Parts: sequence; C-alpha cells; structure tokens
Amino acid sequence: MISIRKIVHLCLLLLIAPFIKSQTEGLEVRNKIQFAIPDLNLENKILFINVWQSGDFLSRQNNKEFLRVSEIYKGAKLKNGLKGVCYINISLDNDNTIWEISLKKDSVMSHNSFNTDSKRFDEVLKYFGNKTGSRIVNSNGEIVSKDVKKENCFNLFRSLITR
Repeated sequence: MISIRKIVHLCLLLLIAPFIKSQTEGLEVRNKIQFAIPDLNLENKILFINVWQSGDFLSRQNNKEFLRVSEIYKGAKLKNGLKGVCYINISLDNDNTIWEISLKKDSVMSHNSFNTDSKRFDEVLKYFGNKTGSRIVNSNGEIVSKDVKKENCFNLFRSLITR
C-alpha cells in the first residue's frame, strides 16, 4: 500500500519536474553558447538567443524587433540578469552572401550576429530543432521564454525590470 507521504512526494516531483527540465536546458544552452563564443561575458546577464533565416519573413521581422529591444535593455537591471541582456543572433542561412545582404537590408548587424557555416552552433541549434525560434535564459539558467514574437518582446523585457 502506498502511503500518503509517498503520494505527496510523487505529486511534488511531478510539479517541479518541468522546472528542473527547463533549468537544465537553459544551463546547457548557456554553456554551449559560452563554448561557441569563448570571449562572451554572460556573467549575471540574460541570454537572448534568436535563430532566424533570410527566407523566413516572420523570423526576419522578429529579428529586427529583438535587436531593438535588446539594445534598450542591454544594460538594464533585470530579474536574474542584473547586468542586462546579451543578444545572440544566429542565422540558419548556408549562403554567406544572402546572410550578409539580409543583415544589411534589415539593419540588424550586431556584434553577436553569426551564421552557421562554421558549425560552432550545431549543439545550440539542436535545442531549436534546427528551425527558427528564440530562447530567453536568465543568469540562473532558467528559461524565461521560448519562441518570443515581436509583438510581445518589449513587454516581456519590461516586466523583468527591477527597481
């Protein structure tokens, strides 16, 4: 016979399991980004990763807004990211020329804009199913949000401000 105590423990485990999985994934993503870009300083920063593609109109529109918002909050004091946001922009484009044209045309050239020709982001892209999308991971490794859209990006980061 199962005791009430065991049932309570099982229920608690079921409640926290998604959090543990989310934090594990978030820590892994942060570590893989740090490995791919060794000189990147992620200490006490929220990591905002966007994976996009030149041929995907919505991902390009998201990319424009994500860069704008990350510039606004790059030095802000945020919950679990007191030193702001670090925006990483990874393109799935295999053609460097198309990637570069898109960056210039959309005015989204940033210090942390990368394409996948070097294969250094392969481990990170697995978390995205090698498709476009985004992840926001706080400094504790918790995933704050997945697949953010341009319409809710600004409000999401505004909600993270600490005063």
